[in-house]
Amino acid sequence: MFNDARNGIDKVIILLYHFTYYLYHISNGSPKKMRLNFENFIRPIKDSDEFHLSKGKVERPLEKGDLDIHIPARCHNLLSFGEKEQRVIGFIHYISFPVNQMFTDANQYGDKLLVSASFLINHIYKYHSGGFSWRNIEQTPELLEVYKIPEFRSFIDSILKFLLQTHIIQIPCGLYQYKFRKHISEEISLASKISEEVSAIFDFILDESQTVKRHYMEIQRYHLSMLDNERANSPHSASGIHHILEDLYMADEEYNNAIFEYQTALRVLSGTKEFSDPDSHMPSLMLAYIRCMLKLGVAYEKRCTLSSAYNTYNEMVDRLFKFREFKEDEFGLRYKMRLTDEWPFHEAVLYRESGTADIWRLQQTEVLGKKTK
Repeated sequence: MFNDARNGIDKVIILLYHFTYYLYHISNGSPKKMRLNFENFIRPIKDSDEFHLSKGKVERPLEKGDLDIHIPARCHNLLSFGEKEQRVIGFIHYISFPVNQMFTDANQYGDKLLVSASFLINHIYKYHSGGFSWRNIEQTPELLEVYKIPEFRSFIDSILKFLLQTHIIQIPCGLYQYKFRKHISEEISLASKISEEVSAIFDFILDESQTVKRHYMEIQRYHLSMLDNERANSPHSASGIHHILEDLYMADEEYNNAIFEYQTALRVLSGTKEFSDPDSHMPSLMLAYIRCMLKLGVAYEKRCTLSSAYNTYNEMVDRLFKFREFKEDEFGLRYKMRLTDEWPFHEAVLYRESGTADIWRLQQTEVLGKKTK
């Protein structure tokens, strides 16, 4: 009986330990929020006699061999954790504890950054269903003030390096720089379906992105008015603002608005003179153009308009074929298909224009001669 009591007490101590980190994380270090969240778990005591460990029936407490859990008469409330609450507390502790503990032990950042660590972690984990990059991390309304701190970028870099050891992987070549490991992504998705609280923490909510959307829309209006006053044209910056708004709409699953922003950015990029001038900034514009085309295709896929996605990818491939930094004809070069002995029995070879036909015929004769033997 006493061993059972000891095991029960140990479980309670561990739960309370996890509960302290849970309060710290969901409150973002705010004492007021911490107090409000703490009070959500307080329940009144109706009958103190029901708190005991009994070998027999609960209706006959304090019999021989039973163990009374003494509660003073002056106590009228207690902390109550249901099965669902315990799972949520344990999950959030599992997600947040390693990173928070690392920064607490390091003690190399100021209090302001340490307090914002929980919010940063939550924001990063909101991208568990897809990839993310540095630009996505910066699109957070609550962190606009933190940007002024010199250590901010090194702070984010430390978080990402730590998460690379356990929860995320780096993408060497792709639309995004990072993505979550599959088992972590599935765990967060499952926990979000079970608990509305976990969903609110680790999923994007429309209301929380409205501030940052308005912020970038104001920047867009200011930028356009400045360009009009100076009679200038800046396709990079104009399309970049649309690109930011695209990502915000995609995160909120507002696919129609995201598609409109992608199409606007593509129109801005393709409508410039530099886009058709190979000696200008065409390579950098083409890179931005292809990135927008890929994300536009992804938006069509998520909206289940697969035919539009297919056409977008086809158009992008056609655009890439037309974009050639090295034009062979200008250097007196030409491609010819040469027969080979192995599958697929031909290969493309680049020749000089002068003497190409004679060399090509000679090589074809040699290959055909080998086959007849």
